[in-house]
Amino acid sequence: DGVVTLNVSEIRAIHLVAGGKILIQGYQLVQLNADGSVDTSFGTNGIAQLPSGFSWSGRASSVVLDNEKIVVAGYRYVGSGTYNNGQYSYSDYDMALARYNADGTLDVTFGPGGADGDGVVSLALSSYEQTYGLALDSSDPSDQRLVVYGYRQTYSPTSTATTSTWVVSRFS
Repeated sequence: DGVVTLNVSEIRAIHLVAGGKILIQGYQLVQLNADGSVDTSFGTNGIAQLPSGFSWSGRASSVVLDNEKIVVAGYRYVGSGTYNNGQYSYSDYDMALARYNADGTLDVTFGPGGADGDGVVSLALSSYEQTYGLALDSSDPSDQRLVVYGYRQTYSPTSTATTSTWVVSRFS
């Protein structure tokens, strides 16, 4: 009947990838085969989880590069964290990109550390940043640079005032 039912909390992006497969981004990545069945060769039984300390809000997005690698925009928890009433609270968030290989494994060559990296690039500008979107820079098709946008907030240590600004950054 052409209908697939998934047990996921939400869907934020859908990509058609090689082999007629369907990549779904929600709070994790899920890949389906062309017939709608879960692609169990992707990630762990069809699901790729977030890297440690990484999250994406309902606003963040993903892109699939020409080399079939998957980049997801979100944010990374840094600084000290506390746990209260079932919620984590962190003193700092950084805009972040995580990159996955086509098979759903984290691409540890992405970001600082080269082959020993953790697959995540962070952009630390102030005390709190969050990513809202991600796109490919189409000005040069041979160079798939990423453009990410979001906002940052800076807190005043002497009052409850905050300063919020929008941020656009391009990654090579």
